Amino acid sequence: SALKKLRKLNIIDKEVFESLTSSYLFLRKVEHSIQLVDERQTHKIPVSSEDISILAKRCGLEGKDEFEELYIEHTSSVSKIYKHLFFEPSRQTEEFGKEFWELADFLTSGNIEESQAVENLRNLGFKNPETAIDIFSKLLDPILGALTQGGKLTAKKVIPAFLGEILKSFNPDGALVNLERFISGIGWRSSIYSILLENPDIIKLLARLFSTSGYLSNFLIRHPEYLDVITLRDVRTEFASKEEMLESLKASMKEAQDYEDKLDAIRKFRHVETLKICLRDLNGEVDPFYVGKYLSMAAEAVLEVGLQLAWDIVRKTKKGKNNKMHMLILGMGKLGGHEMSYNSDLDVIFIYEGNDHEFYSKLGQKVISVLSIPTGEGYAYKIDLDLRPSGRSGALVTSFDSFKEYHKASAQLWERQALVRARPVAGSPQLGNKIMEALTHFVYEESYPQDFYREIHRLRSRMEKELAKETPSKVNIKTGKGGTVDIEFLVQMLQLKYGGEYEELRVQNTAYALDALNGNGMIENKDFKVLKEGLCFLKKMENLLRLLHDRSINELYESDFDKLAADFDKNNAGKKLKKEYISITSGIRKIYDKYFL
Repeated sequence: SALKKLRKLNIIDKEVFESLTSSYLFLRKVEHSIQLVDERQTHKIPVSSEDISILAKRCGLEGKDEFEELYIEHTSSVSKIYKHLFFEPSRQTEEFGKEFWELADFLTSGNIEESQAVENLRNLGFKNPETAIDIFSKLLDPILGALTQGGKLTAKKVIPAFLGEILKSFNPDGALVNLERFISGIGWRSSIYSILLENPDIIKLLARLFSTSGYLSNFLIRHPEYLDVITLRDVRTEFASKEEMLESLKASMKEAQDYEDKLDAIRKFRHVETLKICLRDLNGEVDPFYVGKYLSMAAEAVLEVGLQLAWDIVRKTKKGKNNKMHMLILGMGKLGGHEMSYNSDLDVIFIYEGNDHEFYSKLGQKVISVLSIPTGEGYAYKIDLDLRPSGRSGALVTSFDSFKEYHKASAQLWERQALVRARPVAGSPQLGNKIMEALTHFVYEESYPQDFYREIHRLRSRMEKELAKETPSKVNIKTGKGGTVDIEFLVQMLQLKYGGEYEELRVQNTAYALDALNGNGMIENKDFKVLKEGLCFLKKMENLLRLLHDRSINELYESDFDKLAADFDKNNAGKKLKKEYISITSGIRKIYDKYFL
């Protein structure tokens, strides 16, 4: 039971779990067999060959030789794992990199031929071994790195350990380049090598980060001071609520000297929070549903502070009757559903109360500028307003009265469906309450045609045909067959169908809605299991895919399955991962068809 919990929390890996479980069961069986013979509490293995043979028979083995072979095998395995888990951190780092010491010796002492070192690196998986040698030389060079004698010895232990970790990634060349950029930007190399020597787990995390996400790697390279986010658990801990996030971000805004500093503070906050959750994600500590909630919460905090900054500026430059903000940012899509991924845009609608359209248009434009304009720290978020009334042809902001009138008289079914995930994320709480009251009426209390689900299915089929465009070598994790949209459309159709009667179905999050639909009998247990597990699998794959490509992307090619295989315990076997993907999405589509056709 304890081992299962340790495995579930990813404290031990699958191999260690299986080895310790097998050894524990064997040794417990031996212990019980010894105590049955002696009828007392003893743990001593018999000495004589005859007694060992008897013990072997009691354990279900053929004889003494088989017993001794299994006993040595299990105790050696346990001893090896024990030493690995309880080494002093610096010893652990040495062990990680020991097999690459010969290479390090060449790079510092020239003990082997350069041609042999190049060939070794090529065989290890480097596409550009000559470049790799040049980088390793720079990292280990005591003059370039201003290394002390102790720092030189530490580097010879740390760099091989890092090499051992990046070789497990699909992109060792890129990871090595990022490591060199990171180390080169730090003046105190001896100190950083000492930190890494005493934190072998950080070497693993940096290797994963530097090989996986260019966006987060670049942020850490620009700001090595945020290494504390990785090394210190108390710094790495996430905020528990939006309110805690807001308190921290507002404190940073107060310290900012001018408008540009405030913009940078917003961006740094977003980057740091993304880095925090990404590190836990890559380390297997959190599931994709938690990642989505945390990224959405960070976006809400940024929107709240960005709206306030925009308000302060627009009020000064445009004098008018507005002494109190009567604007609400309505979160839609993934933001509204607490389901954001890495590199997600923010789907929002700006709604104001009153009749000063010009003022609130300026305010909406300023919010977009505050969050989207590039600075030295990049941008915070890109804003997507396509779900506003009348879409791209509609006004940037809409009054509450116009919003209500539009959805009462003109909204199409797909727009009402989109409002299932709508919720206030920033701005006036009072206006937010009014809007949610109106939305509840639009979405759940107004009647639908008896065959409304056919229109939802027609739109889903069109998305698959026009957007997914799947081929034998390319699938689409979102709009393709059995993708996340299959689950979302099925869930939303059932919410629209039953939400008027069952208030507990009126939730924005897809996973929560699945739970509620299953709990109320609208989705059968076996279908629920397939959909919930499938959604978790697809969300995890989406998150990793977006880290891999550093952009919002839904297409998966053969090469992507190869690169993601290790994260799904497929031992770098992309074909196995693709086979699992096809199996899972086929199961999802089968259930989708069951409810729609």
